[in-house]
Amino acid sequence: MEGGKWEDLSMDCLVNVFGRVGIESLLLDVPFMCKSWYKATLSPLCWRRLDFSKISLDSWSYDESISRLLDKYQLHDKLSVTAFIKFVVKRSARSATFLSLPDCCTEEALLYVADECPDLRVLLLPRYLPRDHMLQIPNLISKWKNLELLRLEGTFHLQEILAQINIHCKNFIGLGIPRAYIQHKASAIVTLLPNIKQLFLRHASMEKENLVMILKGCKEIKYFDVRDCISFDEGDNEILKLVSHIQTFEHKGSMLYGYYDDYCPSYHENGFHDGNMKGEKWKELNMDCLVNVLGRVGIESLLIDVPSVCKSWYKATRSPLCWRKLDFLEISLDDCTSLFFLARLIDDYQVKGKFSFTTIVKTLVKRSDYIHCVQLPADIDHDVVSRVPKLMGNWKYLEFLRFGTTFKMEEILAQISIHSKNFAGFSAFHTDIKKDEATSIVTSVPNIEYLGLRYSNIDRESLLMILKGCKKLVYFDVRNCKGFDLGDDEILKLASHIKTFEDEGLHLTT
Repeated sequence: MEGGKWEDLSMDCLVNVFGRVGIESLLLDVPFMCKSWYKATLSPLCWRRLDFSKISLDSWSYDESISRLLDKYQLHDKLSVTAFIKFVVKRSARSATFLSLPDCCTEEALLYVADECPDLRVLLLPRYLPRDHMLQIPNLISKWKNLELLRLEGTFHLQEILAQINIHCKNFIGLGIPRAYIQHKASAIVTLLPNIKQLFLRHASMEKENLVMILKGCKEIKYFDVRDCISFDEGDNEILKLVSHIQTFEHKGSMLYGYYDDYCPSYHENGFHDGNMKGEKWKELNMDCLVNVLGRVGIESLLIDVPSVCKSWYKATRSPLCWRKLDFLEISLDDCTSLFFLARLIDDYQVKGKFSFTTIVKTLVKRSDYIHCVQLPADIDHDVVSRVPKLMGNWKYLEFLRFGTTFKMEEILAQISIHSKNFAGFSAFHTDIKKDEATSIVTSVPNIEYLGLRYSNIDRESLLMILKGCKKLVYFDVRNCKGFDLGDDEILKLASHIKTFEDEGLHLTT
């Protein structure tokens, strides 16, 4: 905030920022920075997104955050999960629009949030919510007339829930039931939610006829995720024909038979969170597991949140393996959220003076070991790109590169062919691939296995040159490109050996 102070930001800006930082920061950090920040946290607009999903009874009694909460708010009595949920929800002043409940949610807390969150748009129910609590859900739907998205963790009482949504929630557009046994429940979806726009059934078990029923009955679906489902094949021609009108149809990994019945990965995608560590304590995970998990959480959490949880987590963040994925795209000095991140960083690490973006990059790169993947932004300065060819000698372990522009592509690929013996692929979306670029690809990286040119302008001759010269391609993405035709027989014949050839949306004219 060069030339200004955080406390001088307008109240609207502060509220906009603080509404994104999460419950813990809103309660324990932000209010104690200065008077204007404290005043901002009193606004109900800061409390519209309420995510309680990380609360667990296994960690509640000894959680450091709870101890800090009791101390800072002078709460001398023991604070229960129900009391905590009420304490937070009350601050939203009935304006909450997003609510994710914890596994340990009590019936009392459930009934309370139903009454105090009338403007709810998104509701995520936990995986292990007791059945007697689930019995309450159909009766509560009428309180959430603005509900748009609902995630369930099973099909128990599904028909009753959907029936109430059909009656009371006129803006409802999306349903998520990951890892569910769909089967005979498909008819309920078709009958009660025929106009649904988004459907998330990842890791579900669902016969082909049930999927076909949904596809034929729900004509307005724009997003449909059936990845890693069991009982139908991802390449089924009938299914692919029925989904041709759907804007986004995710079906990778679906198979006729389930070979790994116990495979239950955790993921956090499209607003739906599935999987947890039921019955285990995160603090007791072994170091290898910690490093594997923490290496995926992102720069901000690795620097600010993770090290302060406990000694073992702090120790894990010292491993270079946690810093192998460095995504600096989330850091922008023009973005208020990122400026808040910088403020926390300066405070937590007691940095004196200015702390520039360059300093951040240097600090984090020192923590990593070998660079395997480099992504260059689309708006990167040409002066910076001009230096990249000379840097390739330092990235001997590079396996993947994303170009933001084709400027200097020939020189970069030439250096990759010399120094990066494990190089496997690159992408260059929204670029112009002409004869010179195609020639450099074929000449410098003929053994490339992965190539992404989505949304690019590429003429037919250049594409044919790449297909003829790169014989080891296993993945080639030319979706929504311009310059050649989807039905070109010669192109399809040359691409027939490629395991995954993504070609939807091609068209000849530019």
